[in-house]
Amino acid sequence: MVSLEGVRNLPGRLLLLYLTYGGGLLFGFYLASAFLLLKALAPLYRLEKEVARRSPLDLSPLPVPSLPELRPIVLALNRLFAELEEALGQAQRFAYHASHELRTPLAALKGYLEVLKRVQEPRALKGAVQEAHRMEMILNGLLQLARLEGRPLRLEPVDLGAFLREQGQAPQGEGVVLADREALEMAVQNLLENARRHGAEPVRVRLLEEGGGVWIWVEDQGPGFPEGLLARAFEPFVHGGKGLGLGLALVALVARRHGGRVRAENLPSGARVGLWLPSASLKLPPDAGFSSEG
Repeated sequence: MVSLEGVRNLPGRLLLLYLTYGGGLLFGFYLASAFLLLKALAPLYRLEKEVARRSPLDLSPLPVPSLPELRPIVLALNRLFAELEEALGQAQRFAYHASHELRTPLAALKGYLEVLKRVQEPRALKGAVQEAHRMEMILNGLLQLARLEGRPLRLEPVDLGAFLREQGQAPQGEGVVLADREALEMAVQNLLENARRHGAEPVRVRLLEEGGGVWIWVEDQGPGFPEGLLARAFEPFVHGGKGLGLGLALVALVARRHGGRVRAENLPSGARVGLWLPSASLKLPPDAGFSSEG
């Protein structure tokens, strides 16, 4: 027999039991979940601490975490760090070579001016003007590189045969590429100037379709590239004693920004330098618009 008072108090006691044991179980489940979550996120916290403690110039690879879900992110970051380190190294080398190239004519100019302070020497005046002109050419080349690097490309289909004829050339072959006209004109003019300065006439331009793109080859009848210079022909300030060494560097920059490539080769009689650019899609109408991504 159960008393009426016990029956009335039963719901309250059951509710208290449910709240006590249920709350305890829920709290225990929360603690266990929090512990497991913190343990699972521990590699992420270690990665955060590793990145936070680094200096901005520390681009060494991050340690690959044990958590499989984090590995693709860390590997992608390591690839990015490697690319940034290479770009930073190139920028540092470029700045060093630029300062060195400017220091040489500046020192000569100062020497000529010192002579002119003491005596009116025509040869010193002529030398000072030449060195000032050389400095101006170097600065113009650097400005061209900076301008091309900084502005977005305006891509459009370019008929290379008609384009080169507008530049006063008579190319052999035809081809249509997707390019920025201003950047392409700068590259072609530098290819022609390089052939005339370091090679010999006649200078010929050939167009050759290959691998989904078109090569613009500029050939000359000169002595060719010295063997020690051929592999470094497109590096800034690398030259064989003539010019500034910026012309082919600009051609390489044009190729890189268009997703193309460059090549320099010695021929049995002379040398040739080529710029490869991707072809424009012939499936599009001639008046189709092109975005910066093509």
